[in-house]
Amino acid sequence: MDSSKGSSRRASQASGAPKVMKTSSVEIRRFVVASIIAGIAILCLFFVNLAYLYGSTHHQTSKYHAFDILIVDYDGGLVGKSLLGAYQQLKGPGFPTFTLEPVFKYPTPDAVLQAVRHQHYWAAIYTTANASQRLSAALNGGPAAMAYNASEALTYVWNEIRYPATTASVLSSSLDQIVAVSRLAYNAINGTAAFKSVTATSPAAIAAYLNPIASSAINIAAAPQGSKVFYNTISMAMPIIQQFFFILALNAISIKFRLYTSLSLRRLALVRLAASATFTFLAALTTTAYIWAFREAWTVHAGQFALTWMLLWLLMHIYYCVIDCAASLLPQPLLPFLVVSFIFVTITSTFNPFEISAGFYRWGYALPAYEAYELLTDVWADGPAARLYRALPVLFAWWIVALVMAALGLVVSRRRALKALAGGAVGEADGAEITVNEAIARVEGHMAGPGGEKEIKEENEKESEKESEKESGKEGDKDIKKDIEKETVQNHETEIEAKKSDTINPPLPLPDDAVTAKASIKE
Repeated sequence: MDSSKGSSRRASQASGAPKVMKTSSVEIRRFVVASIIAGIAILCLFFVNLAYLYGSTHHQTSKYHAFDILIVDYDGGLVGKSLLGAYQQLKGPGFPTFTLEPVFKYPTPDAVLQAVRHQHYWAAIYTTANASQRLSAALNGGPAAMAYNASEALTYVWNEIRYPATTASVLSSSLDQIVAVSRLAYNAINGTAAFKSVTATSPAAIAAYLNPIASSAINIAAAPQGSKVFYNTISMAMPIIQQFFFILALNAISIKFRLYTSLSLRRLALVRLAASATFTFLAALTTTAYIWAFREAWTVHAGQFALTWMLLWLLMHIYYCVIDCAASLLPQPLLPFLVVSFIFVTITSTFNPFEISAGFYRWGYALPAYEAYELLTDVWADGPAARLYRALPVLFAWWIVALVMAALGLVVSRRRALKALAGGAVGEADGAEITVNEAIARVEGHMAGPGGEKEIKEENEKESEKESEKESGKEGDKDIKKDIEKETVQNHETEIEAKKSDTINPPLPLPDDAVTAKASIKE
């Protein structure tokens, strides 16, 4: 049994089976702590952003009085008094504020229309001239009763495309309400006298008595399409997500094809700028296209399409530059936090008018999405761009600053990539004395064009010549040392052989005559 286990263990080891690494208790605790911190961070992220969004609608109905609606009384009779009486009954924090202006300030109905078109007021209502006289004549019967139209007594003006959900639910309903109460106010003011003057035999006169006051509406930019509720919500947030995913893809592609290290800074900047301009251009086109595709009976023309396209292009390029800078300068784990917060802040700035939000939210005037939406509503209403003086400076300020920051982020990203490349080169240098900055300089030189490549080639040739000279000098020194050592060994061996020969064959003794001759020579 044991032998079979041993053989199976040896077989598994021989087959190269991966070893299972045991996780220590310390690593498990670190994993749990890191997971808890990440979960808490994400919960806090969405809690704070959703609280910010929901806070913009807190006690919203009590702020409806912030909507300013113009009243002009061209009649000056009972109809005008009924309208003002109705407002006194409805006046309150949950009802828009109606401001009565004199006729000389707005001498014609067209002046009232322009006041709403230029966004001096959210809406306007006015009595038509001689409305009370026509009503009095209609009560007496005859041709006046047959020609009387109650809807000609009052006219109100509003712009539906400007925050469609809010204008439809608050402004339009409030105007209809004040018209209905004006009818009741007329009956309270002049009902008895009017009843006495009604011609009982005239059905038209009786109809005029029962329905003395009604209204007609002038909608500057009617928006019958159902998709209008997305214009100031989803359509303002989706461009941020588009740019975020494109930047992630573009950065990954740039790293894969080594654009940060194979191109010079100028060429890399041109490539990135061209990519961003092209993508945002097409993204703005597709966004405008689906707005137009689902416009239903909304009346818009080609000029408005082009203006919408160009405005969205500017907005999307701002988003691209902001996210590109953040992706370069921030740690990667923090980037989703920034993008999610940016989306919530953008939606909050365009979801509702600032008039019915807390004053804190008015810092959103400085956000590009709010100013872009203000211009879009002017374009769609074919209006005079009443907020152009504020919107364009804000948008172009964002664009210029974002471009500069994106360029800074590109420099940082490229520097980081070059350091990584140079660090690998230094690690492979096998003891060569070269710093990371020197390696970066060499890599940048390779991307400096033909002149830079020639200079680097010459430098490399000089360095190789120096190295060869050093090596040849070292080799000459080695040869000299070898010759000296060889001669020394040979001399030593010669001395040893001489000693051996003296020992084996001692010198013979000289004869007496030779000794005597030698001594005389010495003397």
